[in-house]
Amino acid sequence: MKRVREENINTVAYWDRVYTGERGSGRRRLYTDLWNSMLQYLPPGCYSLADIGCGAGEFLRFLSEHRPGYALYGTDWSAEGLSTAACACSKAQLSLADPDSFNLPRSDFDLAVCSEVMEHVPEPAPFLVRVIETVRPGGQVIITTPWEWGASDPEHLWDYEAPEDFVSLAPGEVELLASTIGNAGKTLITVLRRKS
Repeated sequence: MKRVREENINTVAYWDRVYTGERGSGRRRLYTDLWNSMLQYLPPGCYSLADIGCGAGEFLRFLSEHRPGYALYGTDWSAEGLSTAACACSKAQLSLADPDSFNLPRSDFDLAVCSEVMEHVPEPAPFLVRVIETVRPGGQVIITTPWEWGASDPEHLWDYEAPEDFVSLAPGEVELLASTIGNAGKTLITVLRRKS
């Protein structure tokens, strides 16, 4: 993992503009292949899922269609994103997160997904620990990050080069279960299990 940018444009105001603008629409087409790849990593017996950094709720909507029995929860620090998410997936419980503390429920979920978020977070280690704490002991966390092309995006602060980067951010908290390069070679998918 390496820091690729010092300037941080990832503010609440920035993301509110993203989700009200053209860029917030049409993401479903872009990510459907990735989401289909992620389905294979959903653990058996998974009934509750938290989408951390859910944005406009497109992944939540996808899951409600492909795993209709799941209890879904989404959180984001963009009120505009959550407004769109409420329309995209009315089944999901949504909450506005504080970007500084990321107030998340503790040990409530079977699975947490943090898709295309970690590269935007200024302080990834404490953030990842909070994400891990949202799942019960033995629960899983799926993280997706851009692969290779990520450093060129002005929103990205970090370039994650290997799944072990995430294990090193939370030493003693998780074990690596699986990783792959998906989405036509564009995305690193990492699956972690919270230790008891």
